[in-house]
Amino acid sequence: MHHITALFRRTRARPVELEIREQSLANIRAHAPESALPALRRRLDGLTVLIHVTKNRRSKHGDYRPSPCRTYGIVTVNAFGNPWQFLFTLLHELAHAEVHIHHGARTRPHGIQWKTIFSRLLLDFAGQDLFPESLTPLIRRHAMKPRYSTCADLKLAIALREYDTLDHRPMVAELPRGQRFSLDGVRVLTRRELSRTRYKCTTARGREYYVPASARVHTIYENSNL
Repeated sequence: MHHITALFRRTRARPVELEIREQSLANIRAHAPESALPALRRRLDGLTVLIHVTKNRRSKHGDYRPSPCRTYGIVTVNAFGNPWQFLFTLLHELAHAEVHIHHGARTRPHGIQWKTIFSRLLLDFAGQDLFPESLTPLIRRHAMKPRYSTCADLKLAIALREYDTLDHRPMVAELPRGQRFSLDGVRVLTRRELSRTRYKCTTARGREYYVPASARVHTIYENSNL
């Protein structure tokens, strides 16, 4: 009896994987570059991950987590309106999925295993000319030292911004020093000097904030005399 149950489970596993893969491809079809879909199909073959596209979140571009039943993974990616940012973020999260599957849940989120897999994915897709010519050198450079986010790679973030179709707001990095601006339309900040990947910004009362260089600006005010 036990061997019959085990056989049933094995025969059901492949159809379920195919169903999840096809649902994932249907979910991303309108967001990923069309030219990359065949390569993504091959990548998802044997990788039981359900991909969802969500509204644009300010706190993160995407994430990965195991399903409640622990039999497959769930990846969410923001609907950017930028197919190349979408593809980059999707590969980032698929690398997390592979780490979880092959190395377990206790592995560091952006540790050596994730960096190795993400680097391989980026170089694979860049090697197939699946990124635009203007982005490919930056993608290859990023693959040499993968970062936790495009926010930590300012040149790549600015280059990806050129392909935005929905969000045309400037980045903090593109503002001149001394420029007054707001990220939310409420708190007014003045852009100061760069500190690694963040700009020191101050309020009128002198309170300091360190804002990611690639953060999008909501409002620009008259230049400060400070």
